[in-house]
Amino acid sequence: MACVAVVGCGSPSGDPPDASVERDAGPVEVGDPLTWALDEAGPFRVGYQRFEHTYRPDGLDADRTIAVHVWYPTLDTSGAPAMYGGLVRDRDVLTDATPAEPAHASGRYPVHVYSHGHRGFAGVSAFLHRRLASHGWITIAPDHTGNTLLDNVDPRPVALYYLRSLDVRAAVDAFVARDELDADTDHLLLSGHSFGTHTAWASAGATFDVDRIESESCTTETPCTEEQLDVFRAGVRDPRIVAAVPMAGIVSSDWFGETGHTTVSIPLLAMTGSADANTMSGAEVQFERASALADFTWIDVEGACHEFFGLGCDDPAGEQERVVATYVLALGRRHVLGDQSVTAVLEGTSAVSDRVTLRRGE
Repeated sequence: MACVAVVGCGSPSGDPPDASVERDAGPVEVGDPLTWALDEAGPFRVGYQRFEHTYRPDGLDADRTIAVHVWYPTLDTSGAPAMYGGLVRDRDVLTDATPAEPAHASGRYPVHVYSHGHRGFAGVSAFLHRRLASHGWITIAPDHTGNTLLDNVDPRPVALYYLRSLDVRAAVDAFVARDELDADTDHLLLSGHSFGTHTAWASAGATFDVDRIESESCTTETPCTEEQLDVFRAGVRDPRIVAAVPMAGIVSSDWFGETGHTTVSIPLLAMTGSADANTMSGAEVQFERASALADFTWIDVEGACHEFFGLGCDDPAGEQERVVATYVLALGRRHVLGDQSVTAVLEGTSAVSDRVTLRRGE
């Protein structure tokens, strides 16, 4: 279990919250990452960096600044603990640690990108970012300015429904421009939690219902411009994304209409929890609508709440990290790294947990 504390809390041993932390200094046996167990942490420790990036989004006449967060593998054993959103300290992650050499055969780090939920921040699903980093992956995640816990704008601007995808794209572009880590940013695995589900569908290539947006979402209180509608018309598909994981949310007909999801051609693995009020009534409908896609899989976790895929909730079995991260890593190994050995997990013939119901589209 990760040691995550709110600001002001010390560690169980009573040390100050900003003290350097020590990780297990034992030797790291790397070998072939495709032989590492999907449902266990990999051999690496986890490093973390944060930087800011300013870009000019399509449809806006002003610059937009986002915070970009990066998790990556390291061999360092001590350092300052990571801080997320100015609120959550993660003592299992070392800030500005020295990156480990890429472990995969390509000689480059595989990359996962992430979109947080409404009033969230990039570290909401840090358990997932840590697990992937331990397996040699990099995670790149923006804070969606104007929709975080600290700066949320209410009501939501209409442009936010495409800006989130542009934030993810811009975060990757900014990471590449820094030229610090040799990562394969041409083949991305995307996941999104809650409102991040909308990001996942949009970035994967779902088509917006612009007539419906203009008539129902563009109001006096939430106005939109013709330039913004043009962005919706063009769509925000990022061709670098080769597979996506919408978590704890469903595709919205308010934004994509009844058929907008049908233009998605990459593999999707949707995750929901049976105790999540946000998806109880819609997850089955989403599966029925999306099951005709080329490669659509749905897992539902018995008893899992909305934050089972984020900061966590009361889960006596303690299966959050093992269940969620196992499926995300399996999808990434299959479609980013071409690993056929994980097929049984993705098809449901190899069970990860008896709480998981897995269904695949036709």
